Amino acid sequence: MLRKMLSNRFPDFQSVVLVFSVICMFLYGWTIVNIAWKLNSWLSTLNPWEIFSLISYLMVFNFLESTVILAGLLGACFILPGSVLKERFVDRGIITVVCILVSMASHLMINSSDDSLRINFLRSLRLWWLFTFLLTTVLTWFLPKIPVLVKWLQEFADRATVFLFLLMPLSMAGFIVIVLRFFFAG
Repeated sequence: MLRKMLSNRFPDFQSVVLVFSVICMFLYGWTIVNIAWKLNSWLSTLNPWEIFSLISYLMVFNFLESTVILAGLLGACFILPGSVLKERFVDRGIITVVCILVSMASHLMINSSDDSLRINFLRSLRLWWLFTFLLTTVLTWFLPKIPVLVKWLQEFADRATVFLFLLMPLSMAGFIVIVLRFFFAG
């Protein structure tokens, strides 16, 4: 009975994997760009094991962050009626994730580049996230009504799953490195 109730509340496994792959592509991609940006300075100050360890921590953190975001979407599926998110999980999930991640990145980039805005960072959060929530709700509601966009999102998510074959082993290797550092740190 519990299994039937849960299966009525959550999307199928394939849909969850598609949305998770898009989440991972955005988060890991952002991290990989930042690693490439900083690698030259790391090469002059850190040894290879320290660089590998640092990248391992970043990969594991990205995996945990991706999992938390996916858990948030699945929690929304559990709370909301099935017609809102479960039945259109891939397209509405991707739109929601992209809106939130782009909003986070934009807010951080705006506030890290302008000193006057950095002072008001906490004050700007409330208004920024209210606007993000409203925009995400509107886009999540109306964009899936455009069949071409839904098809494009499905294809985009299908192609993003290829990255999971690279990113999940990197995360597992990162986890192994962290465990080794924990047990053999001297």
